[in-house]
Amino acid sequence: APDYNFFREISRRRVECHTGDKSNCAVHPLGAAAASKDNEYLMGYLEKRTHRSQKWQKRWFVLSECRKVLYYFYGPESIKPCAAIPLEDVEVVGLVNTPR
Repeated sequence: APDYNFFREISRRRVECHTGDKSNCAVHPLGAAAASKDNEYLMGYLEKRTHRSQKWQKRWFVLSECRKVLYYFYGPESIKPCAAIPLEDVEVVGLVNTPR
């Protein structure tokens, strides 16, 4: 299994968050309190589509529920995220699984 201790390392760094418009860049510190029951991460591989070639790329995503940010990395061993997507204005709704 990969070593997830890299979060301790990146929590000491600042990450540049690009929202698509280069004039709209922001730098967000990842540092926060140590992981606890209220500060857990969901992580795993997802595929994202590139805006240039419209091809799908497998990337490692990390959702920080307490910070309301979705980070993605090239892989689980990566230290620096490719991007951080702020989710503070996103509402989570339940999904009902209906038969087709």
